[in-house]
Amino acid sequence: MQRMKLCSFNILRHVAFLILLGLAIYIFMKLSEMRNHSEHHVSMLSEQLRNKTFAQIEHTANMFLPLNYSASSLARGLSSSINGTQLPFATIQTKVAPHLFMALSTIPFVSQISYVGQDRLMYSYYTEEGHDDAQTFAVFTNSSSAMCYSQPVNRDTGMLYGQPVVVDANMVGLESLGWSKQSSKLTMGYASQSSIGIGLNKAKRELFFNTATMDGRGKVSVGFPVQYVDDRFSALNLYGADFYLASSNGQVIVETKIPHTRINAYNGTISVQFKNLNGTHQDLSGNQSCKLGNGERGQFEVKIKEQTHMFYCSIIEIAGLESVCLDKFAATMLHLVFWF
Repeated sequence: MQRMKLCSFNILRHVAFLILLGLAIYIFMKLSEMRNHSEHHVSMLSEQLRNKTFAQIEHTANMFLPLNYSASSLARGLSSSINGTQLPFATIQTKVAPHLFMALSTIPFVSQISYVGQDRLMYSYYTEEGHDDAQTFAVFTNSSSAMCYSQPVNRDTGMLYGQPVVVDANMVGLESLGWSKQSSKLTMGYASQSSIGIGLNKAKRELFFNTATMDGRGKVSVGFPVQYVDDRFSALNLYGADFYLASSNGQVIVETKIPHTRINAYNGTISVQFKNLNGTHQDLSGNQSCKLGNGERGQFEVKIKEQTHMFYCSIIEIAGLESVCLDKFAATMLHLVFWF
């Protein structure tokens, strides 16, 4: 009898063990399934947020598309209204200047607009922001002596008032009018180029310039503040991402806010560097290409202070200018880089 009880006890003990083992396996499988489901859900959520972020950035970039063609359109309009290739100052003042002022008044975001003829006669309008309101000025040269004058402008009529004041010719160089080395080579037709430079404003703020030839008669440029681009991208809800934007030659438009980090952009590549306390920089990523032939976004991981971030890069345009854009999401989220 005692042997039968012992045998029954052993059987029950084994059955209980098998039941507990089966229960443990079941719970483990359920937990594993829940974890996989959660990882899949997090992955889908991250992808959705990433797509929303890219969509917002592309939509914002498209806001500046009309500026790609603003200088070319203005050049065509001017060419159709004037005759000859070398225009005297009287013609510039009566026929060119009104078109420039109208464009300054009607094209969104524009704060500077200029014309330069083959004989270096120049006429430009720009707005100078003051404490109460923006004041418009005209800067012009009325002879080949390159003596430059500035005069305030009635912002409603475009008429000059007051006395002209001589300004430093160095202030009114080709670069301040939007002519880069590339755009200076343009001669015939209405081809345009885009660049970033310092305008005529006293604050020396950077401007996006779109410049175009006027079919052999001269060149025109249209400029708007880089700060406008910064403001509009900074206002986006990027779901906790950090955003960086620079031109193709590395001119920063929107600076990164990643602590102790410097971003370098050049010719379609981007690199992430860590700023050490002694002022040196440690390369964390190497040069990563953002120009993929298949149209896909480049992506790479970077570990910053033991935290891994994923970067995505692609190429878009702002006002005709190729630039680099970087957006950071931590760990399970995303980190973006764009090349304009």
